[in-house]
Amino acid sequence: MKNLASGAIPTSLMSLLMLGLLCSCGDDETSTETTRAATSSITPMVGSVDAFNARTAVQQKDAVAPAFSVGKGIIIPAYVTLDDAYAWNVLKEGAQIMQASPQKSHKDYWVVVNSGDNGPFANAKDWTKAKTVWDPIRANGGRILGYIHTLQSPDATIPAGRLYRDIDAVKADITRWVDGYPDLDGLWIDEFYPRYEIAQPEAGTVVYPRDYPNGAENAPTDTGFINAQGQFNGVQVDPAGGYYSQLTRWIHATYPQLRLVGNAGGNMYSNQYRYGDLVDVLVSFEQNFDYAYVTGVQSWNAGILTETDKYQWHGLDRLNQITTAPGVSALIHGNSGNMALAIDQAFSHGYTHVYTTDRVLEDNIWGGLPQYLSSEIQYIADKP
Repeated sequence: MKNLASGAIPTSLMSLLMLGLLCSCGDDETSTETTRAATSSITPMVGSVDAFNARTAVQQKDAVAPAFSVGKGIIIPAYVTLDDAYAWNVLKEGAQIMQASPQKSHKDYWVVVNSGDNGPFANAKDWTKAKTVWDPIRANGGRILGYIHTLQSPDATIPAGRLYRDIDAVKADITRWVDGYPDLDGLWIDEFYPRYEIAQPEAGTVVYPRDYPNGAENAPTDTGFINAQGQFNGVQVDPAGGYYSQLTRWIHATYPQLRLVGNAGGNMYSNQYRYGDLVDVLVSFEQNFDYAYVTGVQSWNAGILTETDKYQWHGLDRLNQITTAPGVSALIHGNSGNMALAIDQAFSHGYTHVYTTDRVLEDNIWGGLPQYLSSEIQYIADKP
C-alpha cells in the first residue's frame, strides 16, 4: 500500500482494480478479483512443529529469537507527516493503552511508518525528527516497522503491477531504514506479489520461461510446479530462488532482528501458498467494510449476489491452509460505524491482527487516523 499523498499509485491502482491482479485462484488458476483498494494484502495458518522447523530452515533463521510476539493485536499503517503532532500523540497513547492491558504479553501494537515518498527518509533532519515521535511509541511497548515496496511504478513501457524493482535497490532502502533508525523493529513489504515470479496475470494455466515477467533469475529454481506441457500441475511452488525468497533470506541474514509483514492485497494463488512461509505476518485482506460484510463467495464467483449469501462476511474468508506463517492481518477501511463488529468478525475468521478505519480511498486512507482509534485499540486490548 503506497502513500497516496506521494502521487505514486493512482494509475497502477486503477489498472490493478480492472485486471483483478490481487486475487485467489482455484486449481485451474482462473482469477477471482480481490481488489487492492488504494494499497495492497494473504492468509496463513499455524502449522505443526515439523512445519515450523521446515519454515525456519527455508528462512535460514537459525537461532533468531523474535523481538516481540505475534499474537492478537493491531498493525497500523500510519503514513502521517512527522509534523502531525496530534496523530503521533494518539499513536503514543495507543501504545500506552495496549501496554496497560492485562493481556499485553500476547498483544502486538505495531505502527508502519513511511517517509511520504514510499520508503526511508533522505536526510538527517527527518531522521532526527522521526526519532522524537517514534521513540515514545517504542518506550510504551509499541514497535515501528518501515515501509518498502517491491514493484516498479508503471509508465508507458511497463505493464502495471508486473515488474519488480531491482532487488539491490530494495536492499538499499532497507539498509537506509536501519541506518536511519537503528531501533527499527521490522519491515512492511508492500506489493508482495509472487504471481509475477512465475506468470503474467493473463497466462491462465500455461507457464513457459518466456512468460516470467521478471526473468528466470527472479523465478523459483525448482520448476516442479509445471508439467511437460508447460501447465500448472497443482504442485505447490517452492519459493526458493525466487525474488521474494532471495529478498527475505537476505533480510534475515543481514538484519535478523527484523520482523517481516508481507502485504499482498488478497489471497495467494492456489499453488503459491508456501510464500506465506517467507514472512511473519501476512495481510490477507485489504478492502472496504462493505466488501467484507456483503460479499458472498459462491454468488460472487457466479457473478450474482443473492440475498441468502449476502451478509455472511465471506469477504473475510481465508483460503490459504498451507503456509505456516504464524500471523495474518486484515485491513478494513471505509468503516464509519461498525468498529467492534469488524474487529470481532476478523478475529472470528482467524485473523491474528486487525485494523479498521473510517477513512476512505478518496481521502488518502493511510494518510491519517480513524476518529475512533483509541477506542479501537482499547477494544482489541481488552480481548482475552
